[in-house]
Amino acid sequence: MANVLPTVRSRARVEKMRPLTISQLRDLCAKFIPEDEISTETLKLANGSFGKIANLKTSGGDAIYAELISVLENTHANTGDVMTLAKKIAAASELHPILLDAVAYFGLAELYPQVTHAIADIKNIYLEPEIGIFKIIMEIKKCL
Repeated sequence: MANVLPTVRSRARVEKMRPLTISQLRDLCAKFIPEDEISTETLKLANGSFGKIANLKTSGGDAIYAELISVLENTHANTGDVMTLAKKIAAASELHPILLDAVAYFGLAELYPQVTHAIADIKNIYLEPEIGIFKIIMEIKKCL
């Protein structure tokens, strides 16, 4: 608001927006995308944003997130499984935050800052983002 002229600012009103609840998101999905089955996990991933649900469904992010959780929970998953998943996540940069969602899912709060920095580094350091994502997934897996 500092860049707005004082005369405009004096006539403006601040509206605080809150994220939509799961139930509100479910109602919107039923109304606007009734043909899609939206899981509760996808609704949680949306963090109160109906637009994010559409992005997750369009990009396949909901299915990739489910696969991420499955690979992390699978004690028999190997590095090949992790690299295959890392390539899927790397293919769409808007999916990188699902790594943070996985950290939250497993209650690994101490890992959150490290993963946040690692995600930021992916576009700045790695020529092949799947390598950075692979390292993040392996770090999460190591903490489980």
